[in-house]
Amino acid sequence: MSGSINKVTLMGNVGRMPCWTALPSGAPVCNLVLATDDIEEDWRTGESMIVTHWHRIVLTGALAQSIRKRIAKGDTLFVEGRMQTRKWTDRAGVVKYTTEVIGATAKVYPKPLRSAQPERQGCVRFADAEIAAWIADYDAADARIRAEQAVLVPPRRKGGLQVRRLAT
Repeated sequence: MSGSINKVTLMGNVGRMPCWTALPSGAPVCNLVLATDDIEEDWRTGESMIVTHWHRIVLTGALAQSIRKRIAKGDTLFVEGRMQTRKWTDRAGVVKYTTEVIGATAKVYPKPLRSAQPERQGCVRFADAEIAAWIADYDAADARIRAEQAVLVPPRRKGGLQVRRLAT
């Protein structure tokens, strides 16, 4: 097949603290989970809902090393890379498959630090009181809008999706 493309571009929130390991060569490896949201309409009821998709991301080498001290759960991550499916056998001898995005480039957009959070290298710190007040107002407005839009119900999980219903 000539002219095929395997390229993935994602921007979402880091779902849990990244897991750090190393290859036998000593190169660092970062495994993380990225959450992205879509608004989809149920064709049967016409009801809109927010559907969360979870993506496995693998960063290696210099890319993993460059974001090591700058990434944490909840940060926004922009990643470009390629899709890869690999086959493996678990301890019980069952063959399993997993699909991952192998990152080529990544950019971290950390959340602003609160005074109670520990120091993170490379994180944005707001010293100006006006900027901090503006961010607090923005966060409060954002929380109010999200509360008005989404009525949370126990998540239904189907094939790695988390579904929340929108208020009509």
